[in-house]
Amino acid sequence: MECILIQDLRIPVYIGIYASEQGRTQTVSLDLEIGLRDNQMFQSDDIDDTIDYADVVLAVTAMGIERHYNLVEHFADWVAALITGRFRAPWVRIRVGKVDVIPNARFVGVSIERFPANRQEAERHLKPMPAAMDS
Repeated sequence: MECILIQDLRIPVYIGIYASEQGRTQTVSLDLEIGLRDNQMFQSDDIDDTIDYADVVLAVTAMGIERHYNLVEHFADWVAALITGRFRAPWVRIRVGKVDVIPNARFVGVSIERFPANRQEAERHLKPMPAAMDS
């Protein structure tokens, strides 16, 4: 399967459930495998025939600072919905986690795969997100 790879993208994200994590960003690392709709770009050499990874990086980075996420799992799900919705990727694999938050562990996170059954499910995350409730 053809895909776009983005590895170890490090971005600031408002994330965490503990009081010490509220109101500040933490560094999150993402590995993204983004499925391609077809293989036209291999022949055309045209950016319009593929998913622009620079646009993906900008969108994911903006998502990380737009609001607070309690769980890495929740953030990963929103990233997957963004990629399968706005960028219309047929599938996505994501590994995302907080960096250097546990002693002796470089990374603590989650790995997910999404193959949206329909575009509506993917696009549900593109609507404005409700503010997270303070704990």
